[in-house]
Amino acid sequence: MRLKIYLKRCLPIIIFCQLFAAQYQLVQAQVDNYNELINVLTSDSKKLILEIDIPLFQIEKKSFQTTQFQIINIPGFNQTCEPGKPQLPAKGFLFGIPENANIELEILESNFETSSKNYEIYYTPKLLAEPDLTNDEIDFTNLTTKYESFIDQSVSRSNKFYPAKIAQISEPAFLRDQKIGRLTIHPIQYNPVSGTIRYFRKIKIKLSFSGDNETPNSAFRQSNYYDPYEKILNKSLINYKQSRSWRTQKNTAPQSLFKSSAQTVF
Repeated sequence: MRLKIYLKRCLPIIIFCQLFAAQYQLVQAQVDNYNELINVLTSDSKKLILEIDIPLFQIEKKSFQTTQFQIINIPGFNQTCEPGKPQLPAKGFLFGIPENANIELEILESNFETSSKNYEIYYTPKLLAEPDLTNDEIDFTNLTTKYESFIDQSVSRSNKFYPAKIAQISEPAFLRDQKIGRLTIHPIQYNPVSGTIRYFRKIKIKLSFSGDNETPNSAFRQSNYYDPYEKILNKSLINYKQSRSWRTQKNTAPQSLFKSSAQTVF
């Protein structure tokens, strides 16, 4: 009984620690090389207007437990991986936010095509992990992993396009002194009942910063910012130059912008 309780409590933590490094690398891939996909039309303290050109998608066949599925790949995009949900392309972009501003997202323009073919899109399975129990002692460093089929019926039986939104913003967080948000783009929507997809070729988005977003005095932020973090922000933020003047002296550790949700990309 004690062993079962111990496994139940400790195994999720151990699995998370082993998978965290790989997940972090995928998260980093979301925000790198954004210049290849995105065009910043306007960037100031009131708004950020972006135009995103989506490359042509490719179909990959996948066999899982004797069943044939399809995976849609788009160059430069990752895949969603929430268990039980269709696995579809997605891409995350980071942007700076004025300290006291609220964020509103508006789709200004979206051009899409609806497929005439029927697709059987692959659903992300559950990942199961078990420790080695062959010896007298439990070996948590040698985990056996396997995937188990899992389809969320609330999605697979719904005659609606999934995901419902082609763009979504996360809750703001701070990376040291910089307030940042994440914009996630979903250029493919899938209807599980009809098997059709919508492919968005171009998306134009407006991010509005409302509230008290006056630019503060940024003397210390320009001179005392820790260089490794500066390199990360310079490489990752869409509006890096503009957002440098919005920093505040919080000196906080990075907060997660990648909480698990239907729109999470790993």
